Amino acid sequence: MANLTEFSLSEAIAVLARTPPTLNALLLGLPNTWLRSNESMAVWKSFDCVIY
Repeated sequence: MANLTEFSLSEAIAVLARTPPTLNALLLGLPNTWLRSNESMAVWKSFDCVIY
């Protein structure tokens, strides 16, 4: 394990590889009102965060 000031490509890949299944587990099955609601123009929707 690299220390906090060193970049480790293998550790970054390990984290990024878990991102899609994690987001899927958190968001799959939620109603569109939760995923695409628009509180204001200053607030990002969950859907937009995932796409960005």
